[in-house]
Amino acid sequence: MRTRSPSRATVARYSSLNNKKMAHTTAPQIAAPLTCRDHSRNHIQDSDANIARSLATNERETRFPDMGPKIRTLFFPAQMNDLGPLSGRNRHPAVSLTAVDDDSTELNGFETCLVCVNEWNRDFAAPCFIAHRHDSQGTIDTLSLSVTTMEVTAYPVKATAYLYNRSSAAYLGSLDLRYFGMCMPRTLLFDVAEHRLPISTQIEISFGVDGGGPPLIPRPPTITSVALGLVERQFDAQQSVRISIANP
Repeated sequence: MRTRSPSRATVARYSSLNNKKMAHTTAPQIAAPLTCRDHSRNHIQDSDANIARSLATNERETRFPDMGPKIRTLFFPAQMNDLGPLSGRNRHPAVSLTAVDDDSTELNGFETCLVCVNEWNRDFAAPCFIAHRHDSQGTIDTLSLSVTTMEVTAYPVKATAYLYNRSSAAYLGSLDLRYFGMCMPRTLLFDVAEHRLPISTQIEISFGVDGGGPPLIPRPPTITSVALGLVERQFDAQQSVRISIANP
């Protein structure tokens, strides 16, 4: 992968940061802007993303420096004849998940948006993501969700992933992706291996605010970008056949 040479201003900025860190007696920590995978685009401009990536000494370990351990998430399978949330079906074009560097088992996607959650107890469609892979290539082991908002939200915002079969568009069910906003983390890492979801599953993200009061939410939260990351669990040929049968 070709990377451009950093500008003098950029080198000076990161050198200043390193000097300040060495002056502290506490154990050094990698600041969030030093990895492009946390999607903190308010801190790192797009043009400097490659420079920030190169500053991470071990990218696989520092991919999500501000995150805790993986969270087990609840999966709600579709019931018989359940067509999914038709009233809130995602009308955003699907964003392709692409491989990260030379690691074909790690896929990332990012999309800017402007989703204003201004009604109570309603799902608002956000970008959807899809990996153009065959089902037999593996299942989703880990899912990460990163969200940015226009300002600090006054309410906890609920995130849900609606899942569809890539080939037939059949509704598979939904994943509970917890809450973000207020003082909660903006990036969460989920362990979804037990649900054996095909890597090619189309994932449609939606947001909502639970509660009640006036017809419209005062100071409604506005989501400005969504990033999704998947880590694929690959299997041998015999295991792949069983997965394909279990997920027609």
